[in-house]
Amino acid sequence: MRGALEGLAARLAAEKGNDISDVQKALITMERSAQKEEVAALLDANLAFHLALCRLSDNLYLIDHAYRLLTPLFAFVRIRAVAAVRVRHSGLRTFQHSDELWS
Repeated sequence: MRGALEGLAARLAAEKGNDISDVQKALITMERSAQKEEVAALLDANLAFHLALCRLSDNLYLIDHAYRLLTPLFAFVRIRAVAAVRVRHSGLRTFQHSDELWS
């Protein structure tokens, strides 16, 4: 469903030729966040990108459904990703502390 919504949004946006600066800003933020390994910021910018793409369609029905579909999906992914990073970092700290015990 997401692919169909976003595909239609992209086609409608291309036909309209609207200003894509919000999409470009989101892409730049995604790239910077990825370089800094800031998972939460990357996912927030990713959501902003997809919603901006849908807004470019100027189709209120499509925009409404994109928000209803994408917002909870990205919230779930964000929660899982941030938790995974925290577990990985806490595991590294535990491993580092165990090395100190055996030194």
